[in-house]
Amino acid sequence: MLDSTFQNRNFFYFVLSILFCLSVKSNGQDIKKIKESDTVYFYFKNDNLNQMKGLNNIVNRDNYNYYFYFDVENTKIRQDLTLVNNYRITPEVKFEKKSFLKKRRDITLNYNFLKKLGFRESEILLLEKKKIYLIDHDNICRSKIKIVEVKMVDRSSLISIE
Repeated sequence: MLDSTFQNRNFFYFVLSILFCLSVKSNGQDIKKIKESDTVYFYFKNDNLNQMKGLNNIVNRDNYNYYFYFDVENTKIRQDLTLVNNYRITPEVKFEKKSFLKKRRDITLNYNFLKKLGFRESEILLLEKKKIYLIDHDNICRSKIKIVEVKMVDRSSLISIE
């Protein structure tokens, strides 16, 4: 009787540990793989609160600035990261099939991922990348996805006026 209870308990812990490992792998992206990659893809969906885009060129209406807002704890202050798409700075535009996203799922980020990392860690991660491509939800058609190269605005070299 005692031996049977011990086996059931071990089996229960074994199943529980497998379920835990599967849930961690399915819910989280491998941050190590993202950090090692020189290119990342960013999925953007305008929500007019935390993710917004604004036109940055009146001549070429396909150029946008993409803003990502982060709340500072216990304050009403918001910090933002800005990705810029302008034909003079980032001329690369590609059209890919939807299967492209599945192949690059491990290095495709979204706002929720950045929010979990936090403002400073997200800024460091994006500044380290050689190439950042943005996939705007508004530019996804039935079979094709428009992917544009963007640049991260580096504010670390700005001087404070205090």
